[in-house]
Amino acid sequence: MMYTTDTDSDEGNHRMAELPENLPIPPPPPHGQGDQPYDSHETQATSYPGYEEAMYGSPPTGHSGLGIASMAIGIISVLLGIIGMAITVNVVTQHPNIMNIQPGEQPPEEFIGIMGTISSLVCGSGILSVLGLVLGIIGLVQATRLKLFAVIGTILNGVVVVGMTMMFLFGLVAGR
Repeated sequence: MMYTTDTDSDEGNHRMAELPENLPIPPPPPHGQGDQPYDSHETQATSYPGYEEAMYGSPPTGHSGLGIASMAIGIISVLLGIIGMAITVNVVTQHPNIMNIQPGEQPPEEFIGIMGTISSLVCGSGILSVLGLVLGIIGLVQATRLKLFAVIGTILNGVVVVGMTMMFLFGLVAGR
């Protein structure tokens, strides 16, 4: 025997009513009518707060601050490297004799300042890139953060570090 609740309209009391066994089950009322919600997403067990966190871990909460810093440092490092190379190419093309200075010979005063600027730009770019690479790797391993900027920063800084290392090794080999 099946039972259902029935409300006494005069007094608001609830009482149990017996239903016959062979009674067909009526369809649920359309959404917005009746006492119970009809939408399946409202009645599923997956709609309670914290379900996805319990099943899949915490969703990413936003972009990694370290990843954003890594990308910004990567962009600055690339720009510093490009500016340093552009100044070098400009100096060498305008003054081709700068490459023919013999050991023990002093270069002109104007070249000393320019070379100091170039080496500051290139060394600053390399040091910043190592810092940006470390920040990018830390940003990649943060579990609850989005990783787009960390990936971009790690790639930019990695390219600069590898490029600087290759230029340094080329300079060592070419100087012998």
